[in-house]
Amino acid sequence: MRDVLGADRAGWLTHIWADGAEPIHDVVTDRAPRAQLCLDPLHVVAWATQALDQVRRTMVAQLRAGGHDDEAAALKGSRWALLRNPPDLTGDQRTTLASIAKANGGLYRAYLLKEQLREIFACRDPGRAGRAGRAIPPTTASHRRAAATPRRRRGPAPPPVGGCR
Repeated sequence: MRDVLGADRAGWLTHIWADGAEPIHDVVTDRAPRAQLCLDPLHVVAWATQALDQVRRTMVAQLRAGGHDDEAAALKGSRWALLRNPPDLTGDQRTTLASIAKANGGLYRAYLLKEQLREIFACRDPGRAGRAGRAIPPTTASHRRAAATPRRRRGPAPPPVGGCR
């Protein structure tokens, strides 16, 4: 692979915006070790959306295995209500989300986490982004304990995810 930038100019780089492809991370680490790798928000939210859909599919399979075929069918039909952006939801999809919020807290929490992540990237003001990041409270005592315990950072800080605009 040809290095057009050169070692001297690569040393001046402070931020590199890219998708999450592993080969890009390796090249950045090798050729511009001081640069912070900023992940593209579109890809990060797409990964969260894929994870949400996997949670939904797992729950459908568990319901079917437990003999709850009607509930599994209803949850299977909820895919687009969970994946679409909230402003684009139809009335029926909003009703579906309300039903999920009432009956399936784990799946609804996964949905809220995806939307929270999307909102963080949509914020241009870092103060508002921080508040959006705390919009969903922990639900178990272990989460509360973990959230209250300060973490010691070991080694260099990880690269920021998005927000490097």
